[in-house]
Amino acid sequence: MSNKAQVIEDTNEMIQILCDTTKLQKDIETLTTKAEDIVVLAENLISRNETQAMNPDEFERRYEEYDTEHNQLIEKATVNRDGSVGFLFRNGVEVREFNQL
Repeated sequence: MSNKAQVIEDTNEMIQILCDTTKLQKDIETLTTKAEDIVVLAENLISRNETQAMNPDEFERRYEEYDTEHNQLIEKATVNRDGSVGFLFRNGVEVREFNQL
């Protein structure tokens, strides 16, 4: 095999490309942040509804909007015995969050 060094170099380069999770990590962070933002919006809406008289139709419309957005991002969430919560995003990315109490 006369090009053994080149094959090794190419293989190592492919391993680096395949193992580089930078973009995947950025996608996870973006999706997690967006999901957290939606949860905060929904919580704020609920709190506002508890303290102020809101039009029930307006509350329902906004809550459904947030719920729909959240459901477009997350396929499922799983609460584990160790207190962690796993999220499976619709794009196939899985994230496991631990409670930091």
